[in-house]
Amino acid sequence: MCANMQLREVIFQGIWGYDKPTRLNPEAEFTLLDLPRGVDAEKVQDLLISMLYPRYMSAQQQKSVQSADEATIVVVLASPQGQRFRLIREGDRWALRLQREQNGGVFQDIARGVEDVERALKELLKLPENGVFLALNMWRFEEPPAAAKPAATKDDPRVPELIGMYRQALEVETIEDSIQSLELHLEQTQRALGDYAEVGDKLERARAKLASMTLPDITSEELEVLETQERQLDEFDQQIGRLLSEEDSERRQITLNVPDKPYRSPMFLLGVAVVVASIAVSVIFPPTLCVASMVNVIGAGMICWTLLAYFNDLGSASVHQVRLESIRRRLNQVREDQINFLEEIDHIMIHAGISDLEELSTKVPRAAKLQSVIERLEAQFKQLESNPQHKKGREKADKMQHELKSLHARRAELPEYVMNSYQLENDLQSLGADPAEIREKFAKESTGADGSADVLVAEIEDAPVEKGAELTAFQRLRQVAELAGLWSGGQLDGATQKMWAKICGHVLSERFSEVVLTNNGVLEIGGLTADQMQMWSRTRSAEERVVILALALAMHVNSDPAKTGLLRSLWLSDLSQQLTAGHTEKFETVFRSASKKSQIVVCKA
Repeated sequence: MCANMQLREVIFQGIWGYDKPTRLNPEAEFTLLDLPRGVDAEKVQDLLISMLYPRYMSAQQQKSVQSADEATIVVVLASPQGQRFRLIREGDRWALRLQREQNGGVFQDIARGVEDVERALKELLKLPENGVFLALNMWRFEEPPAAAKPAATKDDPRVPELIGMYRQALEVETIEDSIQSLELHLEQTQRALGDYAEVGDKLERARAKLASMTLPDITSEELEVLETQERQLDEFDQQIGRLLSEEDSERRQITLNVPDKPYRSPMFLLGVAVVVASIAVSVIFPPTLCVASMVNVIGAGMICWTLLAYFNDLGSASVHQVRLESIRRRLNQVREDQINFLEEIDHIMIHAGISDLEELSTKVPRAAKLQSVIERLEAQFKQLESNPQHKKGREKADKMQHELKSLHARRAELPEYVMNSYQLENDLQSLGADPAEIREKFAKESTGADGSADVLVAEIEDAPVEKGAELTAFQRLRQVAELAGLWSGGQLDGATQKMWAKICGHVLSERFSEVVLTNNGVLEIGGLTADQMQMWSRTRSAEERVVILALALAMHVNSDPAKTGLLRSLWLSDLSQQLTAGHTEKFETVFRSASKKSQIVVCKA
């Protein structure tokens, strides 16, 4: 069920002289909404009634929203949780559709026609009775409860529709009562069977559960591979880690052993210098100094020593280079083996139709355990089945279950949402129809006698509804408070009374914080006598209107939307047309506070 629904948007075209779509879209929780030219709050309210309660429109309201052209009206309802519904009327007021927003923002039809839409609104949104809606939305107070349902006769076009809805509700209730009764007898029969029924029921549930459990198509070798997957992957990770460590070590050894070029060595350069100097001495100086050229042997030795050390270090570095290449080949091989193992795992899981190992580790043991339980129950059931009494009781229970299945199938063919027959009886009585006569005709038809909604209408005698005594606004609100669950023990509930008094005290004066509504719907204020109250009512109509509006607002805010289904939206006319400027200004501050719980839109023409 959807509670706390708000009226978020109104779109109309083809009425009031507007040929193009016109949108009313208040953005804030409290909005002073400027209406288009030629549109006032009363017209907007009539439009909403034509969408929410089309069967209860007065002639004046029908005239207000009718058009020679094809009119299109859209009303969008939304909850704070984001759920959205849309009412659409195209052309005739009976061409109504209710849509619900699906994933992706697409609206889908859930009901068509006034009957189905009204039923869906009551079932899904728990939309309240028309009079309750009007009063708690601060639109109408003086009308009696039946004022929205004018007296009618068999010629009223609503009667056949209501008869059809009533007969359908009776059929649904009859089927549901039969289902409940049969389920009770079945439960008693199964209880009488004792362990036999209990074991049989457990066996059926176990078999159904095993049948619904899709086990993966996998061999024992593949299962072993999957079960050892983590250990194998850990081994691969350890090998790769170890090889990476060895690779770093060998790379450091190569860096340490690779020598610098010989010409960068100081000893090599010194040897070259000695050799060059010795040759120069032997050429330039006299023979007596040629002996000095023998020093070139030392220089040549230094050069040879440097070259020998260079080539030795180079050879050592080559050994480490060979080791490094070997480590890299092994590392690549391990990584390739790891990839092949992961591909094998993926192939097994795809072939088995499982998404993860957790699913496998859950399903396989559970299936094995369930199979063991089934075998034990089958043995126990076979032993109990040998009792003739058990077999006879089981046949009786099976017959009941077959009947239940047929009843459920018949119920599934009927609409999911049907109005309450008690509410429909009240509606039929208000239109001059006799529900008892309709029930009798329905019973005859159910047993094979001829009957139809048209025949029933033709046989209904004209019986206009008695019009009740005119109620005051406070008497009407007293009735509505009881219908909305806000009246108990002969008084308003505490939260509603407190809020009502607080609003009156704020807008008027502290004296009005002592307002009380008696059990018979009479207003009392502080210590004022009956004569003083009468004089106040005659001379201070604006103040009385404040008290009425304050009571309706307090009841609206404190009503439980889960029970009443009341829309958490107030689309009101400009209060300056009803109240003084001071009262209007103070009421706006009240509205701003109340908008924390309910959307409030003041329509200004």
